[in-house]
Amino acid sequence: MLSGAMPRSVRIFYRFSPGVICLVFAGLGLLNFRAASATGATPIRALALFMVILALAAIIVVAQWRFERRLIAEFSYDGYMLQFRTLGIPETQLSPHPAIVKIKDWRGRSGRAGYRLIFGDGQNAYLEFSVSNSTELVTRLQGTAKL
Repeated sequence: MLSGAMPRSVRIFYRFSPGVICLVFAGLGLLNFRAASATGATPIRALALFMVILALAAIIVVAQWRFERRLIAEFSYDGYMLQFRTLGIPETQLSPHPAIVKIKDWRGRSGRAGYRLIFGDGQNAYLEFSVSNSTELVTRLQGTAKL
């Protein structure tokens, strides 16, 4: 039985990053609103710009939330069944090995970040290098089937 888990510090980072994004964007929006008001811009225009900045923050937070639903936080693999939990879905998800049709490198801005597991139904799951035994899992998955 092979298992692995994401370090607690990485989990905390992912949990608090949407809140930090909201605070930063809200602060920028407030500064922009005050600057626009001080220069004599109409209040409607300043408020509209503030709302656009808040909408951008909301879009980023929703994208992060959707990503967390696909980011594997812990897993166990017994040679046939892959059981995993994502950051966004605490319930254990089961996937028989044949359901994984392809494993690709997952690249971020700074290079390789981990692996992308592609399932037969078109769903993706992302496995970071920070998750213990992630490379061992991918090696076993690739070794037992032609992916």
